[in-house]
Amino acid sequence: MNAETNNVSGSSIKYHSLPDTFIDRVKGFMAVIADVDDTPLQTFLDSFQRDLHPETELETWEKIAAAYQWAVAGIPGLTREQKKDVFTVILGLSMGVLHFDNVKNLTNEQVGAIISHFQTI
Repeated sequence: MNAETNNVSGSSIKYHSLPDTFIDRVKGFMAVIADVDDTPLQTFLDSFQRDLHPETELETWEKIAAAYQWAVAGIPGLTREQKKDVFTVILGLSMGVLHFDNVKNLTNEQVGAIISHFQTI
C-alpha cells in the first residue's frame, strides 16, 4: 500500500457504500497502474469510504493514472524499475512534491517532461 491510500486508514467510515459507477472508476485507474501498484481493490475502497471527499480523491487518482499512462506510452521501452520511478514522480506530484533527486532510473529530461505534463492535466 502506498502513502496516499494509507493517509486515512485511522479514520472512521464516512460512506458505508460507494456507487457502482464510482467502483468502476476505481477499477479503471487501478487497471492502468497495476504494473506498479498492487494495492488490493478493497484497500482502495476502504480508503475512499473513510475520505471526507472521495470524489475529489478519485479524480486525483484518475489524474495519476492518466499521467502514468501518458508517460509510459511516451517513453518507449521502460523497464519495470523505470515505470516504478515514473509512478513515484507522479504520486509525489499529486502530493505537492517538486524535487525528485531520489529517482535514479529516469533522466532529468524524462522527469521534467512528466512534471510538465502532470501540471497540464
